Amino acid sequence: MGKDRGKIKFDALGMRTRYLHHITFGPKRSKRILRHAFGTKSCNADSKSRKVVVKLRFSARLGTTASSKAKRSSSKARLSQRRRSVVTRRVTHTPCFPSPVSGCLDAPGLGSGQDDGQSAGQGDEQGAVHGPTQPGNSGADGDDSGSTQCTSSGSDYSQRSQIGTVVSGDIDEASGLATSRKNSQVLWLHNDSGDAARLYAINTQGQLLATYTISGASAVDWEDMAIGPGPDEGVDYLYIGDIGDNSAVRGSVTVYRVAEPVVSSSQSAQTGSLPVSDSIQLSYPDGARDAETLMVDPQNGDMYVVSKREALSRIYRLTDEQWSDPSATLEYRGVLTWGGAVGGDISRSGDEVLVKSYLSVYRFDRPDGTDLWDALTVAGTTLPYTAEPQGEAVAYCGRGSGYFTLSEGLNQPLYYYW
Repeated sequence: MGKDRGKIKFDALGMRTRYLHHITFGPKRSKRILRHAFGTKSCNADSKSRKVVVKLRFSARLGTTASSKAKRSSSKARLSQRRRSVVTRRVTHTPCFPSPVSGCLDAPGLGSGQDDGQSAGQGDEQGAVHGPTQPGNSGADGDDSGSTQCTSSGSDYSQRSQIGTVVSGDIDEASGLATSRKNSQVLWLHNDSGDAARLYAINTQGQLLATYTISGASAVDWEDMAIGPGPDEGVDYLYIGDIGDNSAVRGSVTVYRVAEPVVSSSQSAQTGSLPVSDSIQLSYPDGARDAETLMVDPQNGDMYVVSKREALSRIYRLTDEQWSDPSATLEYRGVLTWGGAVGGDISRSGDEVLVKSYLSVYRFDRPDGTDLWDALTVAGTTLPYTAEPQGEAVAYCGRGSGYFTLSEGLNQPLYYYW
């Protein structure tokens, strides 16, 4: 590498993760330094290219010399002095950064069912720099033991990245959000009141993949959705909560179940219809309530509804067995330590719960062998969260320890926290 070789130490910020590099390339090869650290400019279709500007500070030894005064005085004074030159260069490079959700949603067969071979996935994105550590792939049999579970693995959720923008003009009041367990890199969502009975599938860049009309359903005030087990073993179901009631006047509310269809994360936008598998009319034991949080416990199939417009949001449960009747009364199980709940989700293993208000996201840990409401009735942990214009939608990542948030409104950013 010539005379300009020297050991270089620099750090840079990429995907909100700090990387420290010790490289022995010289200052004349500063581009080579960045390629070594961040990879080449060649991006695959699933990666995002982001410009990196790094200030490199080189300290190079230029050689030895003796002062002219020392030369004139005596030979003993001919002491060489090391002179060093400091060079600062501002270098721009455009490498490939894999999305922070790489590996989070990319393995089919993660749900309770079998991989039918039709799930579309692009595989693990490759690049020189990786975001947070992702768990390993699960097998096609849906085994979610060990690190493949979407559970807390020491993450403090302090990292936040806008991974996409929801650009469909039909999605203007995203209220419910769920991550697919059958389709790689796919999220499900629906609008708030005012839309027809429709579900939307998007990928993690926010691109619309499919619009499904739910035949046999009506939409009075859809507020939240969840994914979980249902009547057929080995099938994941989308639960749609028509549970909104701003004035608390509805005599009953409705929850629909729909078997999750196959969607490819790279397909062009399609339309279709999905039949309702079953539905149930729900009433409250203590009078009508406005609710915007619907969750399904993966450990036993029980469903939870959390009210919104109380000083302390109220927790209600519907057992899995009650779905055998066309109507049922919810069971009151307690209150949160705060009010204004607008969305929630339960991790795949059932040992962690997220519930959010407009201003905060709270995590609740559920010890083994305890009921879910026991975890919710104690003070949760407040997670780092940047308030959105009207952020009601929250959903765990299908794998790993991260979650998504999305606000109502047109062209809203899709955020991922890990």
